[in-house]
Amino acid sequence: ESDPFGVSAYSHLVLVDCQVQEKYRKLEPRDHMVKIHGEKQVRVWETRYLGGASVDAFLSRTPMLFSPEAVLPFYVDDQWYLPVLRPEYDTDNDCLIIIDATSEMGFDAALDELATFGSRYARMVVITQQGFAKDARLANLKKYPLSHIVMVPGPLDKHGEPGIISDYLLPVVISLMGAAMKFFNPAEAGPEKQHRPDG
Repeated sequence: ESDPFGVSAYSHLVLVDCQVQEKYRKLEPRDHMVKIHGEKQVRVWETRYLGGASVDAFLSRTPMLFSPEAVLPFYVDDQWYLPVLRPEYDTDNDCLIIIDATSEMGFDAALDELATFGSRYARMVVITQQGFAKDARLANLKKYPLSHIVMVPGPLDKHGEPGIISDYLLPVVISLMGAAMKFFNPAEAGPEKQHRPDG
């Protein structure tokens, strides 16, 4: 189901389960997490969400530097959480929100929508342009539980950095991207392309 900005939050916000403790995995001292989840799984989370740093290092010296496309832990009531669902959580009690933040003209509206859903700690996937990666507003919104950030690369500028795709060309780009996502088969991808459902 798709809705325009300004409408989707009001029609779907009540469907979001905001019970963070029951929904997401808590970041705790590493030894305790290893006892519960195992060394291998904790290392996977450290690589994906903490930039390779250990859980204890993250808890003792946040903030840390991360790549623009990184998804990060988020902070609620003096506690850090991973944007990873607890295995016993019933997803029928919640909804997954996908926000299209690829349009330069609609970027502010998309971020407003993200903040609205983020205030309820919704599970969210954000699709945006790689050219927006250094925008401070996007970085600030990583305090919410973003499960994935999909960066669409743009044409390189004169400095060799990803530029901004024109809003006139975006429909074509997004259509191609949607087709790729529709027919993507994780089983045929290499190990580096796959993500386990629990992490």
